[in-house]
Amino acid sequence: LSRNILDKLRQEARQKEISVDTLMTQIAKQHAEWHANASQIGFISVRKTLILKLLDEIRDHEKIKEIAREVARESSDCLHFIKEQHNVSIESALDFVEVWIKEAGYPYIHDISDVDRSIHHFVIQQDMGLKWSLYLSEILRNLFEELFNLSEVHFDITYNIVRFTLDTNRVRGE
Repeated sequence: LSRNILDKLRQEARQKEISVDTLMTQIAKQHAEWHANASQIGFISVRKTLILKLLDEIRDHEKIKEIAREVARESSDCLHFIKEQHNVSIESALDFVEVWIKEAGYPYIHDISDVDRSIHHFVIQQDMGLKWSLYLSEILRNLFEELFNLSEVHFDITYNIVRFTLDTNRVRGE
């Protein structure tokens, strides 16, 4: 690595209060789990301002849901590609969602409960408003319905929060 890059890595590691080795492991994991394939499945970097301005132009919440459903239809292929699996499990899908949330930079909580660790609670905090919460919840709802016929996912949205809970046993039991 060039001296300039190494200096930047050392500075970032100090700020995060971790070792450079730990930081490098995190970077390698991010690359393998996301960056290596994200552009191939249609993800691009876009400024939040653009998304917010586009959402401002959409007055009808049903139109936002319709767009989310169309995007969710492509999610199955994306998951198969990025996870390099023919049959995607609910755990792989939840892992994909969590990696995407991290890459988006959203603060979040993923709590797993129940005796067999089957109940997953997510709380995603985003600062893009109610229309984005609506879009995120709809795309996730449709992802779980499309891939796993799982319609019993409970969503709760507010201006900047998307919460959802699902039971992975509902998938396995079918």
